[in-house]
Amino acid sequence: MAHEETSAEERLIARYFRPLATHPGALGLGDDAAVLTPRPGCDLVLTTDGVIAGVHFFPDDPPNTIGRKVLRMNLSDLAAKGAKPVGFLMSVALPAGVEENWLAAFAAGIGEDSKRYDCPLLGGDTDRTAGPISVSIAAFGNVPQGKMVRRSTAKPGDCVVVTGTIGDAALGVALRKDAGLADRLRLNETMRAHLNRRYLLPEPRNALADAVLEYASAAMDVSDGLAGDLAKLCRASSVAAEVDVARVPLSDAARATLVANSSLL
Repeated sequence: MAHEETSAEERLIARYFRPLATHPGALGLGDDAAVLTPRPGCDLVLTTDGVIAGVHFFPDDPPNTIGRKVLRMNLSDLAAKGAKPVGFLMSVALPAGVEENWLAAFAAGIGEDSKRYDCPLLGGDTDRTAGPISVSIAAFGNVPQGKMVRRSTAKPGDCVVVTGTIGDAALGVALRKDAGLADRLRLNETMRAHLNRRYLLPEPRNALADAVLEYASAAMDVSDGLAGDLAKLCRASSVAAEVDVARVPLSDAARATLVANSSLL
């Protein structure tokens, strides 16, 4: 998983990450690189994303959610292209003093999602850093040759479709930043738990990859927000879009937040 490893790194890799390397091309994480052959008649789709403690996640987030979050971010990009996951590379930079139980929980979490989404670890790198924890993943997927769904191919007359409720993760971040916000918004425990869960673990729509391939003229992941990402798609496709705000799907928690905000104004 890294070149010129110390014996400590080799033990870390063998204990926590080698069990995730179930793809034969990973070579048991014992070489300098992995081997990946696309399925016959398929193109290989590549994407990458990463997180840094204090920037993209809170340093006290449960360690079993951090790697899963990054993997799911990448899986969401693959799903938006109509691609099925094949595997991923992961680079982790850890400060001194990271405890074994943190590493065990981190590896267990990402291992759980690796199995759930049939996306095995292929290789990567482990490093020490003087800064905060960072995790970067590059994921690979198969898509029928020439069929990857791009963001630049939307057409006039297309309908704008989303596959889930909008704004929950952003609200989850807001609740983490302001401990009293949930009370001021009069959110019940179920609503609070929903928003926190959506922040910690996004839900990639990989089950819809086939539907994207069959029906979407253009598609992209909207994890940066519907308004901003729809604008990117429109610019890439040289089209404009009209959105009926009342029809944007919202969770009960997000809808309650809007109602509470209106009453507080």
